[in-house]
Amino acid sequence: MSRTFTKIRITPTIANSSIRPRRFHVSAPHSSAITLPLLSVPDALSFSSIATSSNSAQDLLRQQKYHDLEDSVGRDFPNPSRVWSYYTDLLGYLEFEHLPLEIHQAVLRKCVPSTNVLRGAMARRMAAGNAPRIPHMYEARLKSVMRNIRTTGHKPTLSDYHFILEQFASVGHYKGAFQVYNELTLVFGLHPTPKTYGLCLQAIAHRLSLPIYKFERGRLVEEAGRMSQELMKGMATYKLPFTSVNLDLTIRVLKEIADEEGFSRLMKVGYGIDLDNPDHPPLDVVTSAEGVEGLDYRVPFSTAALNTTLDMLGRFGNVPKLVQAFEVLTQPLPPQANKHFSMAFDEEDDFGVINPASTQPYQAPHAAPNTTTYNILLKHISRAGHATFARHYLFQAMRLDRQTDRDLRSQMRDSLGEVLAPHFTINKGTILPVFGEANRDKNLQLMRWVAWVARQTIRRKKNDIVFYSQVRQNVQERALEEASSTVSELPTSSSVPQPVGEIPIATTSKAANSASSLSPSSSVSSGSPLASAIEPRQVPKKAISSALEVDIDAPWTPSPAPIKYFDLDLHLSILQRDLEQITAFNQHIELIMSRTTQRVKERLGRRVWSGKDVYLRDSGERSPIARKTWTEIVNFQRPPPGMRRAQIMSSRNTQKGNGRRIARYSKPGWLASQQGLAMSLYADRLES
Repeated sequence: MSRTFTKIRITPTIANSSIRPRRFHVSAPHSSAITLPLLSVPDALSFSSIATSSNSAQDLLRQQKYHDLEDSVGRDFPNPSRVWSYYTDLLGYLEFEHLPLEIHQAVLRKCVPSTNVLRGAMARRMAAGNAPRIPHMYEARLKSVMRNIRTTGHKPTLSDYHFILEQFASVGHYKGAFQVYNELTLVFGLHPTPKTYGLCLQAIAHRLSLPIYKFERGRLVEEAGRMSQELMKGMATYKLPFTSVNLDLTIRVLKEIADEEGFSRLMKVGYGIDLDNPDHPPLDVVTSAEGVEGLDYRVPFSTAALNTTLDMLGRFGNVPKLVQAFEVLTQPLPPQANKHFSMAFDEEDDFGVINPASTQPYQAPHAAPNTTTYNILLKHISRAGHATFARHYLFQAMRLDRQTDRDLRSQMRDSLGEVLAPHFTINKGTILPVFGEANRDKNLQLMRWVAWVARQTIRRKKNDIVFYSQVRQNVQERALEEASSTVSELPTSSSVPQPVGEIPIATTSKAANSASSLSPSSSVSSGSPLASAIEPRQVPKKAISSALEVDIDAPWTPSPAPIKYFDLDLHLSILQRDLEQITAFNQHIELIMSRTTQRVKERLGRRVWSGKDVYLRDSGERSPIARKTWTEIVNFQRPPPGMRRAQIMSSRNTQKGNGRRIARYSKPGWLASQQGLAMSLYADRLES
């Protein structure tokens, strides 16, 4: 006996039609398929309450996700990936047109790491040789948020674009920065500010400083030059003057792309300096600036700007303009010198007689040189092969070094706390370029003179160290005397009545203070220059200057440089460092001089042994010389009598090294370099 079941469909009356029934089979085909709702309910009367609870549950879920996102973006240092996950998850449940604009803007700033983190990650990848394929790893997130803002009908603000530009500048994404600039100016019509152009220039300058393949260098330089020109045209269109930060960044870009014409124009607009005629103001810039009230188009010329100008002119290889700029920008003519300019040789005489008295006095921008100024000047002059200029400015640097030290000592006689810090001294970087020029040209006369300069500098550095060490000792002794006198003036514990059985707390604290005041540094305040002179400290490391270290939010005109007071311990540390470097370099000079002198002897000796003539400065003509006479002139060492040539060669005990034969016991020293070509008339003068 078999029984069959028909399919029974039970469909209760549901108020909410959104709940869809689902079929399922209990067993094989000989079973009943009963259609039940997704939620198990006791009866059909409660379905209306179920629909209401379902909607409220969905609202609660959306509200919870919104609170999670709001809490995440409200933190000071949230996890960018978590913020982005909450943001995308919420958009899946909530239409983004209902999301407030402030949430989009907060997510824009919190969904990516900080610029310092991105910069460090980029530096590590570059150092490992793993250049990223995408300049900015989170560019897609920034684009998505900006797209959502535009979709909601809102307009992104200038601060939103500035944040994106800061992100792109930290990794050198110059193309993306230029696209953002075009979008905010052309699409939305926002008025850019100097900070906008500064961030774009910062991205270009930072990318030029990063490593790049040689075959891509030309394309990068071309694109950077084109974009920088467009940015400068945009600044002129919106009538925005160059700020000190934008001027510095533009010069960095022009230095890398070697745009001499653009640099000359920038010097006229930024500093009011015409490099072709630095004694006079640029006429075209003055004419364009007339009629603009309250607009100072010039940025104050500083020592850093002077060093940058000289470095740019040296890179262009224009030595005459380099020397002219150095002389005029460091020692300008007085304002009253304009009336002494002669007009007698002017070709344009159609304007009648010019009255010199009516000419307004003009003070050319100028700045005081420092050690870096002379190092840059000597480096480019020596690379260009101008030995005369190199010798002249090295001698001028020696005189300036002595003058600076004399002024410092004279100021220290009055008061040590009000002495200004010196800004010039001779170091290894001042002497090295001139010696390199002498070594390349095999100029023994200049080489000997540079060696004399090195010896003189070493002697003076030693004397300065002895003098300033004695000054520091005197300062410390004076501080101890003042501390001891202060302790003696304090009231004794016997004069102050103390309760029986109690410890005199006040007296104990005073004794502790008195004991601590015995140290030299405690007698003066920690912020005074005297305290910094007493407390020894190391020479700070020189910071690496890069485009990202520039403060974009700095004021339009730079603030005056802070006054630096004389630090005795810092000065002694610098003297000791320079002495060690120049002493080691002097040994290298002696070695090179010995080698060069020996090679000149051998080269001329081959001419003498071949019977050719040799020019002698003593006689002033070329004439053949006997071998014996030549041996006496160049001080060749004669072998002992009875020693054969084979014995001489075997006694040298040579060994191979670096692909050439090196004598183990041959030690070229001061004797070989000083007893070189005795025919030089200036050998005795250099010894004196």
